[in-house]
Amino acid sequence: MAVNQYSKEELLSRLSHRPAYIVNRNIEVGESAKPSFSKIQREPQSSAGLFDTLPLELFQATLDHLDLQSLSRLSRVCLRAKVVVESLRAYKDLVRVAGHIFPTLRNTELLGFHPVATLHKTLCSDKCVSCGLYGAFLHLLSAERCCYACFTCNPGLWVIPLDFASAYFKLTMEQLTTLPTMRHPLEGSNSIIPRPQRTLTIVRAAKELAIQNQGDAYPMARTKPATRNALLYQNAPLRCPRHEITFWAACEGMQPDNCLYEGMGTVAFPSLIGNKVENGLWCGGCAHTYGLIITRQLDRDVLSRLAPPDCNLLQFARDLKYRAMSEAEFLEHAQHCFGAAKAMAQPWVGFVGI
Repeated sequence: MAVNQYSKEELLSRLSHRPAYIVNRNIEVGESAKPSFSKIQREPQSSAGLFDTLPLELFQATLDHLDLQSLSRLSRVCLRAKVVVESLRAYKDLVRVAGHIFPTLRNTELLGFHPVATLHKTLCSDKCVSCGLYGAFLHLLSAERCCYACFTCNPGLWVIPLDFASAYFKLTMEQLTTLPTMRHPLEGSNSIIPRPQRTLTIVRAAKELAIQNQGDAYPMARTKPATRNALLYQNAPLRCPRHEITFWAACEGMQPDNCLYEGMGTVAFPSLIGNKVENGLWCGGCAHTYGLIITRQLDRDVLSRLAPPDCNLLQFARDLKYRAMSEAEFLEHAQHCFGAAKAMAQPWVGFVGI
């Protein structure tokens, strides 16, 4: 049965999925501390101080520059302030659509870092800052949207401890204090694997600071002898490279030797385009194709047509399997996906993280 003979609902329910081995590979979030709006039973009479002298539009425009922690504190000052804060579109959308990230921002000590307008702008986008494809994650330190492939393969988006940044980029203690930082989200947890207490920063910011302070001497200041980790961090791109998926298919092995902090800089983040909320969908047909390749169930002629020339077929298939899409992108992709019809023909469609 051809894919175009299935209804939209059948494709979404049977072929799309959100693989736990990807979604749970970064910082997990919970609903326990998600903020909510309480109903105000009476007309607010209390004063918001000098803010009462501003027109409402100007008051709200001012609040757009405040961070979530400041807005939360302001809303507890008086009922009038609470009404204004909770009517702020950016704050209201974040609480309604992405309220689950508030505990994560609090645990990483970033609740008071990003202006609410910056987070809202990212919420109202759906493209990865690096590759331009659908991005299902928020980078906590840069407040940019990214996809799984990019926060895994782009060293500029990785997070590292400050002592690593100091060692690999020859930064002084004073210089380190100017970097954006976050607290390791699993410090003090009951994790089975003991994790050292660390303050983390983003590789891209550390490299930019090193170049700013060392200028032309930066290449000479690199760690000698250069370790594999040092080369990965020091060669990280400053500008996010906008490449097609074939680029990441050539990035196999681009992982630091110590992956203790992999995924610790990102959190699952929905997108709000118009009134439509999406969390990203992964294709079960691509997962099925990848399974057929690794189990050698496809002949050479078929394999030659699945990937572009001079591309690592296995890695290319894996990257397609890891790629998230919007609902519209997924439905379009399903019509051309090699494994979609085969996956839909199975009496039970299941997906295994490999």
